[in-house]
This record gives sequence, C-alpha cells and structure tokens, in this order.
Amino acid sequence: MTTDFGTFYPPNITPDKVHGIGSWTEAQFHRALRDGKGKDGEYLYPAFSYPAFTGMTDQDISDLWAYLKTVPPSAQPSKPHDLKFPFSFRPVLLGWQILFLHKGPLEPVAGKSAEWNRGRYLAEAVAHCGECHSPRNALGGIDDKHAYAGNPDGGDGQRAPNISSHPKGIGKMSEADLAELLNTGATPEGDYVGGGMALVVDGTAKLSAADRKAIAVYIKSVPAQESTQAKKPAPKKG
Repeated sequence: MTTDFGTFYPPNITPDKVHGIGSWTEAQFHRALRDGKGKDGEYLYPAFSYPAFTGMTDQDISDLWAYLKTVPPSAQPSKPHDLKFPFSFRPVLLGWQILFLHKGPLEPVAGKSAEWNRGRYLAEAVAHCGECHSPRNALGGIDDKHAYAGNPDGGDGQRAPNISSHPKGIGKMSEADLAELLNTGATPEGDYVGGGMALVVDGTAKLSAADRKAIAVYIKSVPAQESTQAKKPAPKKG
C-alpha cells in the first residue's frame, strides 16, 4: 500500500512460529485488534485496520484467532515497511492513537433496530467500509464529518466512491440493489464492480443474506455527503 507516509507491506499472519504469528498468544492477538499494539507492545500502523477492528466483540476476535490457527503456515518472511521519517519511528503512533483510535467494542445504538445495529457492526467494525470510502486528513485519520463521502486515495490506488445516500453516491440504489451488489458485484445498471471492491465482494458474498441486508440497511441510513474532491494529478516532470 503506497501512501504519502511511505509504502506498507502486509505481514505474514499464518501460524508459522518464526515468520508468522504462530508464537503469539490469543491475548496478544486480541490486543492487536483492540488496542493497535503488536506482540511486544509496539504500536501498530493503522494501515492495519485496527481502528475499525477494535469495534469487534471479544467473541468474534477469539473466533478469528481460532480460524487463523487453522491456516497452513508459511515460512515467507514479512517485508519491512518502507516509510519516511519520522513515520518510521513507531513511538509517534502514540499521538496518532490518542487522536484517532476510539477503542471498542462497538456498543449498540439505543432506539435503532437489531438489523440496523447488526449492519452497523458489520460495516463499521468487521468489513470496515469507512476505512476505504471515507476521506482522510493530513495525519491519515478518517474525516468523520464526511464519513462515506468517498476517498480520492483509496487503498487499492484508485478512487473509492461516495457510498452515502447522496444522489451522487448510492442514493438512487435500493436496499435490495445494495444487498445484491454485496452478493454478486452487480450494479443496477448491469455493470460489475472492479478493483478493490471486487475483492470485498469475494468476502461479502460469503455472508448470510440476512447479514448482507443488514449492511445495506445501515449504509442506506448514512446521511448524504457531497463527494470528496478528485485526487490532484501528479505534477508534470521537467
């Protein structure tokens, strides 16, 4: 993942005891998702979406840990991040976490339906939709005031579109349309999503129909937001 701060490389999270997380304890794994700290207490970079995963329940984190232990181990070493100074100095992340990490778990919102709360949990914590589809500030924190308004610097290097209820977002889509997109990748216009979203659909297609509908119910309730500005073109050389 290439960013203004440098390039992040996803680490090995197979059960390999040398190069993966095979020597981690469940408590250390839980701390990584909830508190953004690694095996030895080091601050983790939010390119790993713990600001969203912190909202997961203790049980779901434990279930995820149980699943990862069944993945075949790989002896492939993790590639170190290539970051600019001072971002390569992990202690600076303490300040970032103070500003932008709101530790979970995510609590249900009173007065909202069980379906809406389920959709919020899946969208905000598990699928972390806002991590890609919300703009970020100069420090890399999500701009909560413009949540889901789109991000010109999406994680896959492409623009992540506005998925708020604005007409230039998904305002014209029905809950059924959105649930179908999460199942097959098909849009109401007969097109199919591509890029990073196609990979997301590979995952959401494995959810139950009820969970996909819950996500659609929640996303459709997100207040309309004007789309964020297009990414500025790179300066011409020479």
